[in-house]
Amino acid sequence: MGQGTEVLFNDFAHGVLQGRYDFRSGGTDIEVMLITNAVVPLKTDTTPEKADYTECSGGTYSAQALANQDAVLAGTKANAVADDITFAQDAGAGPVDCYYAVAYDDDAPDPCLWFWDLTKDGGTTPLSLRDAPIILNLGAGTRQLFYTSIPANV
Repeated sequence: MGQGTEVLFNDFAHGVLQGRYDFRSGGTDIEVMLITNAVVPLKTDTTPEKADYTECSGGTYSAQALANQDAVLAGTKANAVADDITFAQDAGAGPVDCYYAVAYDDDAPDPCLWFWDLTKDGGTTPLSLRDAPIILNLGAGTRQLFYTSIPANV
C-alpha cells in the first residue's frame, strides 16, 4: 500500500448499505485519529472500533473532526467529500510514531470506517509530528474520500 492510500473497512461498506451512516453535512460525526503500528489496520478487520488501535499521543496532538463532509453526485460516481485535515506540528513533544490515520464514527462504540497509510514505504517508517505537520489533503471538499460507481442503464 502506498502513502496516502485510503482503504475502506469491509464493515463500513456493509454499514453504508444498511443506512448506518449519513454523509450529508450535519450527519454522522466523523473524526480522524493518528495511530501507531501496534495493531495494523486491515480492510478485513471484523467490526473495527477505535479502541482496537493505539492512538498516537504526545504534545498538542488530538484527533480532528471531518469538516464539511457531504455526499455529491458527479456523473456516474457518488462521492463522499470533506475539507483537508491538518495535525499541527509540535517540535517539542509531538508523537513520532504515526503510521496510519483512521476515520471513525464518534458515537459509541466508535466504529472505524476507513484508514490511510501515512508511511512512504509500506508501513515501515512512521511520520513524526515533531518534524512537520501531517496534512490529509482531501481537496477542501473537491477530492473524493471514496466513491461508488452508478451503473448505466442497460
